[in-house]
Amino acid sequence: MKIVHFSDPHAGGWPQSGSAFFDKRIIGAFNYNLRRKAHFKIDRLKTAVEKSLLLNPQVVAITGDITSVSEPWEFELACQILKPLVDSDIKLIYIPGNHDAYVKNRKCKEALEKAFHYLNQGRYELSDLPRSEKCKNVNLVLLNEAIPTSPVFSCGQLCEDSAKQLNAPLEEGEIRIAVGHFPALDSNKDEISFRRKLYGNEALKKALNDGKVHASLCGHIHKPFINQYGKNSFEICAGSITANGHINVLEINQVDGTLHQHWEIIDQNNTVKSTKIFANFPNLNYSTDNLLCQVK
Repeated sequence: MKIVHFSDPHAGGWPQSGSAFFDKRIIGAFNYNLRRKAHFKIDRLKTAVEKSLLLNPQVVAITGDITSVSEPWEFELACQILKPLVDSDIKLIYIPGNHDAYVKNRKCKEALEKAFHYLNQGRYELSDLPRSEKCKNVNLVLLNEAIPTSPVFSCGQLCEDSAKQLNAPLEEGEIRIAVGHFPALDSNKDEISFRRKLYGNEALKKALNDGKVHASLCGHIHKPFINQYGKNSFEICAGSITANGHINVLEINQVDGTLHQHWEIIDQNNTVKSTKIFANFPNLNYSTDNLLCQVK
């Protein structure tokens, strides 16, 4: 089974809603247009869609922040670019990020719910999360950690139901993959600042350390990284696809339980290169064939 994973495209611009001037969308829009826009290249998202189709995986997972300030037009733009994946035979999974649940505005919330239903190919509603998506013995646990916050916060919350699903006893032969927006810890395995962290992350860390979750796919932090927990569990943060151009490719042998991982990287010229990137992750015991671990 092959999973292609990328995150945080942050489609954005200036708000088109008058109500944006009365909540934190206007602050976020200034931040995006004056600071971030030069680094977030939306053409990389288009390239990621094209490459995902060529890789022909069973699943493509997008772990949140398809927008910058949850404006309805931002969701429409992201959905338009992602449409070839929606229309394909590949199972597409989209999990919202904090920028997709940016404010409590009714129209923004409705736009998120509409985009969620569309990008998940009509299989379920946002209110259905957390839930399991099973592909034979691979169990994808889909999480919604995104909540509206005050202007100075970009944090999330892991709910009690999510914690229970992550830490439930494994079935015979089960390979459990968490799919959420927030990493448990940063790239140095330190706590993320109180403004940006996942509250309730203790349950995710426990599931990884205890081997109840074999891989956690996430974004939120825009530089990609991989952290190892325990002997055979890993968290793979794909970073921002439009800022850093990393596509995570995870291949799971459902018979022997081996997980192989590599990156497809989109450079400044929108050229995609496949690489093992040993030097970027010196603490990982990659083998020459990119074996990440064996969970059975």
